[in-house]
Amino acid sequence: MGLVKEGAKSDTFNVAVIMSRCLASTIFQAGSPPVKPSSSVEHDMWKTFPLPNEWQTDFEKKLSLKAYNLCVACCVSGFSGWETEEFSVDKLRSRNDDTNFFGVTFANRHVVGFLSEEITSSISQQWRLVQTMLPNLEALDFDAHLEGRKEAEWYQKVIDSAAQQKGRVSRFGEDYGIKSLLSFSMLCLIAADAKENQHDQGGFMKLSLSILLPITQFIIDKHVWVSNIGAENQDEKDEVEYYLDDNYRWMGQTKTTKVVTFPSAPPRPIVYQPPQQQVQTQPINPFIRPALSAVRPKISKLIKVPTSILLDEWNKDESAKLSTAAEAERAMKKLDHAMKNLRKSRTLNALEQSSLDVSAALIDVAATEECYNPFLSLQQAAMYAELGSKLGSNDEPFKKCIPSKEKCTPLEALVILGRADCLRAIHFLQEAQYLCSWVISVCRLHRDRLEATFLWNDRWRVIGVLCYVTKVTIDRTGEHLQHTNNKAALTLRKWENGAEEEANRGKSDALILVGTESVEVGNEMPQIKDDVGVNAANLGNESFMPYASQNGDGLDIQSGNEIDADQFEFQLGELPVPVIEDAEMDGEYEGIQVIGI
Repeated sequence: MGLVKEGAKSDTFNVAVIMSRCLASTIFQAGSPPVKPSSSVEHDMWKTFPLPNEWQTDFEKKLSLKAYNLCVACCVSGFSGWETEEFSVDKLRSRNDDTNFFGVTFANRHVVGFLSEEITSSISQQWRLVQTMLPNLEALDFDAHLEGRKEAEWYQKVIDSAAQQKGRVSRFGEDYGIKSLLSFSMLCLIAADAKENQHDQGGFMKLSLSILLPITQFIIDKHVWVSNIGAENQDEKDEVEYYLDDNYRWMGQTKTTKVVTFPSAPPRPIVYQPPQQQVQTQPINPFIRPALSAVRPKISKLIKVPTSILLDEWNKDESAKLSTAAEAERAMKKLDHAMKNLRKSRTLNALEQSSLDVSAALIDVAATEECYNPFLSLQQAAMYAELGSKLGSNDEPFKKCIPSKEKCTPLEALVILGRADCLRAIHFLQEAQYLCSWVISVCRLHRDRLEATFLWNDRWRVIGVLCYVTKVTIDRTGEHLQHTNNKAALTLRKWENGAEEEANRGKSDALILVGTESVEVGNEMPQIKDDVGVNAANLGNESFMPYASQNGDGLDIQSGNEIDADQFEFQLGELPVPVIEDAEMDGEYEGIQVIGI
């Protein structure tokens, strides 16, 4: 006997289903559904799992995606189930409370988690009803699968961790959203059972299964239908395992931290210091900036490697494969979102955190082959990192998995050096030293002619140059922090064997690249006279641009001749961190000409 009688009750259910379908399209942002069910499918011919999904319309696909996102949001505190796009790690957001929970796993082919007893009992009831309506379909013992799932070690641990959370994990009512969808699914099953027409019955069955299938697969971890929902973000499996702690808390760049509040107190009084007695030779003009050499002591003479030279050398390698357009688009969206948050910053704490987010997003942009100038992206990443607060847990956005040395590509090595420079900028010197040493060891393998499996090309030559620059930058920053008695800064370890030798080779490559573009390289190279030095006191707060030192260890340039730097096409000096008072234009602006990692 059917669930409803013929006649007036059947018409009532038709009206209820149509109105609830329109209501679901509004609440769950699934578009405008047709008034009548879509074309019928051979649903009575389904026999085994997984079921196909070619029968789904756009409306039904959006219902399935919304059901999946709501399930994830019930297990992940930093994700909103009302997102229009599918769940991914990039969509995690920090919360103001102490709730931090990540209760899904990427262990198998699909993202799976858990739901409450109330929801699972409703699903079990609906599957029993589906079984009576589709007798040819393979039996799905939902309760047995769920009990087996509950006996898993991961399931028991994550349930215990969820019970320790102080606040609600689904703070936007995602659990109520799942219950609403399941109510709509039950209504469709009742309407399908009341219909004798095969066309109408198939349409209602499709609506119900569009909700049941993604939720069932999420709970019992059984491949019940052929769909990419829940399986497209498998590339994030390693990232999830890296950022997840034993208590299933997310320790990535969206980790919840206590917000620093500033009380509305009057500004701190300025301590009066009597001026020193000095002979005043001429009046001081407050509108004229002092000479750069007067405030920045020279520590060495440096030759700049312009971005154009390195970019030309980098682009000589035509064997590089482009990344997928989706990865580049996702990286740019992440950068756009970070920049919008930066513009919204109203406190110092918000500015520092947003700057680190922008820095991490710029590194992701540089990691794609579609990036026109990865060197410029990494330079700006280091600049924004310097605006962030130092030490603490601010290194979280720059923690990524390192590939094996055999499979490391030049682009991956370049991005690792960029992360090392960002870590240096926020005073994580030992971490930056480790990343730089790792890339140096890989570069040595590629430079070694006896290593047949490690090829040497133009891109690895650029990496060798940047290895030298990054190593010198880290050393200079460590010396500066020790000189300023920064107790929080850690002492650098001794560099690994061969690091100095490889850095000198990179220095030689830098001189060759600059020489081929600027002057003719011969047996003698004139010493460049540079009156603009590098500010040793600002090395801890500025991004070190790639220069090749003339007086450092390694390739020494000895000549009695001296020429002015103005005779060269390139300029000497450094690019300071952009601040408002430095924004002065002298002549026509030609763009940034140096790189900053």
